[in-house]
Amino acid sequence: MLTVLEVRKPKKDEWVRCNETIATAVNIYETTDTRETFLILPDALEAMENVVKYVCLTLAVNYNGEVFIWPVPIPLGNKPYRAYVSAHAAAELATSHWIRIAWDGTGYNVTRRKNCRGILRGSPNRMPLQPFTSGPTLGVGQP
Repeated sequence: MLTVLEVRKPKKDEWVRCNETIATAVNIYETTDTRETFLILPDALEAMENVVKYVCLTLAVNYNGEVFIWPVPIPLGNKPYRAYVSAHAAAELATSHWIRIAWDGTGYNVTRRKNCRGILRGSPNRMPLQPFTSGPTLGVGQP
């Protein structure tokens, strides 16, 4: 079974949760014109170091049950970029709460949902995703 998931940040008007166990740290390149996201292999990293971001690809779901992959920037260095720090903190909070993020010009403001009644299937304290029964497959190249 081949499944395609959108790679994107949460929209400012949606509540999201993150799966705390289905995530992986990678280097990505996002095109400026089409916003397509590409994984950058370690061998190509040196040639592209000025345009790649180190992110944690995190499985997320919105309140409508739509699953997507959130490329959460990983803050690095002594003075990490505030936007990366706030996005990372938001994703961490989203492992246990429904959250909404909004850009304020320098970072993300996070709102935690207080009323969790009527949530999708399952308990409001758990992300409504089941683990894969067999490992996911990443296809590279042409079908």
